Amino acid sequence: MRVRVSTRRLCFDGTYVRFKLYTPEDGKVLRRCAFVCSPLGDAESWDSLSRILASQGCLCLAFELPGFGHTPVGAPQDNMTRASILWGVLDEVDISRGEDGSKWHLVTHGSGCHVALEMARTQPDSVLSRVFISPVTHRFGYNRRSYSLGKLRVKLYTKVYGFYEKHPSYFFNKIARLYGTDLPSERLDKLSREFFRDGRMESLVRLFEKGYWLHNKSLGIENPLMLIWGKSDPFGQRPDELLMRSINDVEVHYISAAHMSMETMPQEISEYLKGWFDFVEGRMKTPAKKK
Repeated sequence: MRVRVSTRRLCFDGTYVRFKLYTPEDGKVLRRCAFVCSPLGDAESWDSLSRILASQGCLCLAFELPGFGHTPVGAPQDNMTRASILWGVLDEVDISRGEDGSKWHLVTHGSGCHVALEMARTQPDSVLSRVFISPVTHRFGYNRRSYSLGKLRVKLYTKVYGFYEKHPSYFFNKIARLYGTDLPSERLDKLSREFFRDGRMESLVRLFEKGYWLHNKSLGIENPLMLIWGKSDPFGQRPDELLMRSINDVEVHYISAAHMSMETMPQEISEYLKGWFDFVEGRMKTPAKKK
C-alpha cells in the first residue's frame, strides 16, 4: 500500500509545532499512532518507521518537541504545557479529517517519554497504549525543585554545548555512539544544524529545568506500556524502578541497537509495534515475541 506524506506546522498560544502526517493512500485507517521525538531527533527520525506502519493501515503523526528540531527555540518545556499542545495538534488532525474522539497509541523516545506520561494523565481515555523507546527515565519521581539549575550547572552545560559547537568532530562521534553507526554526511549535517541553531541552548536549559518534572499522578495511569531498549544504548538499559513499581504488566524488550533504534532499525521496531498494537486492541492474546 502506498502512503501519503505531508509536513505541517500549527501554532498554539505562540508555540509552533512541526509534525509529519502519514496517511494510508486508500484512506482506510485501522489505528492511529503518535510519535514524539527526543531533543536529539526530529520528525525525520520516525520517517521509515511511519511509512512501514502507514502502509499497513496506521495513521501516523511524527512530532518534534516544541523548541527542538525545526521548531522555534524558546518554547515551554514543562510537560503539562507540552502535553496540552500535542493533544491540541491531535484534536486539529481529527477535526481536519471530520473525526472526533480518536484513540491513539503514543510512541515516544528518550526524554520525550515524559510527555507521553503527562498526555496519558490528562486524557487517559484517548490513549490506547504507550511505547517508550530507549527512555531516559532516570529522573522520574524528583520534585520540581530538583531540576532548578543553579548558575554553576547552567555554566557547565553551556560550556559543554559550546565545546561541541566549536569541535564538530567530537559532536559527530557522540552522534555515532547514539546511533551505533556512522550516519550519511547529509543526515549528520542536518542534525548538527538543528542542534546548534541560535538560541537552542535556551531550550536545553528549560528542558533540564522543567522537562523531567511530572505530576505526582502521572506514574499511576494504567494504560498498557511497552519498553524497548537498545542493548548498546550509551544511556543505559535499566528500567526506572519507580516507573516499574507504579505500572502493572509492563512489557520489556531488548534489541541489538543503540539509542536511536527507531531510525536505524525501523523494520524490527515496526514488528514489535504491530504485535503490541494487535495485543492491546484485542486481536492477539499475547504480545508478539521475537523469535
